[in-house]
Amino acid sequence: MILSTEEIIEYIREYQLSYDARKARLEKDRRVRRFINLLINYPRAFRILYKWKNNPKPLIIIEPEDFSYKDIKLRLLGKIRKNYHFIRDFVYLLLNQYEGMDDTETSNINRFLKEALGAGLLEPKEEALFYCLQCNRLLLTESSEETCVCKNRFDFKFLMTFFPDYIKEEMSLNHLLENFALHLLKKIKGLRLIGKKLEPQEEEVYTSIQYAGIGTGEKENAELDLLAIKRNFLIFIECKFNETTLSDINEFLETSNKLYWRVKEKYPSIEKKKIIFSYDASKLTPISDFSVISLKDITDYEDLIRKVRSELP
Repeated sequence: MILSTEEIIEYIREYQLSYDARKARLEKDRRVRRFINLLINYPRAFRILYKWKNNPKPLIIIEPEDFSYKDIKLRLLGKIRKNYHFIRDFVYLLLNQYEGMDDTETSNINRFLKEALGAGLLEPKEEALFYCLQCNRLLLTESSEETCVCKNRFDFKFLMTFFPDYIKEEMSLNHLLENFALHLLKKIKGLRLIGKKLEPQEEEVYTSIQYAGIGTGEKENAELDLLAIKRNFLIFIECKFNETTLSDINEFLETSNKLYWRVKEKYPSIEKKKIIFSYDASKLTPISDFSVISLKDITDYEDLIRKVRSELP
């Protein structure tokens, strides 16, 4: 039996109730879209975003780009014992930012931050730290210094930056990974995302839509992060920007099953696929009912898109 995609989508929409207005606004925000598209090209940057989510601090950009972080780290550690506390705080902020990362990861994330700043997706602080290797001098200043007192140009500049409010809101609502998965899935041929229309514009919103009658426990209704259809497969997407365990997704597994069996009852040929987008899925063992994309393990865009395609029907 050949299933009509439009017919199935319209049937599913009969169960749609509402959406999160704040998330819908951010989903349509062009600035957030630009940030997500940049992140898709730099998936390693999720490491720094996860750190920021759990401990929001300014983010530091290193200039120039061709540096050895290991060498910079050793030099700075040797300097901070003799400097004022505000220089020590600046240096420790940088060291904590890249703690546990090698030179390749540090360089990649630094390029992401620099491109985000250039695109207006990060806000710079006037104060910057300058470092001269010739005379081993550190200078923290608000002026745009280029030359050290020893008459040589400063070798490094460390620029402090902040996320603008709309990125902070995106992170605080735990919407970043949903939005990331949405824009990534839009790149998959043959896949149709199922959204809820926004009146009167007739646009659609795709993330965090609530569905009637699929709740668990005392909840009658439940929310799905993303829902799509490809051929005769309903694709349920759950996004967890954490170190995901089975207890984090049990509710999703149950609610998605409820909606699936309602659709299956009307369209017996329909099948299901469940995908978990997780920051770190090392504690989550995939079973037959779902598959996992662990972003902490992704190195670049090609690796990311290959992994997503391999999990889709």
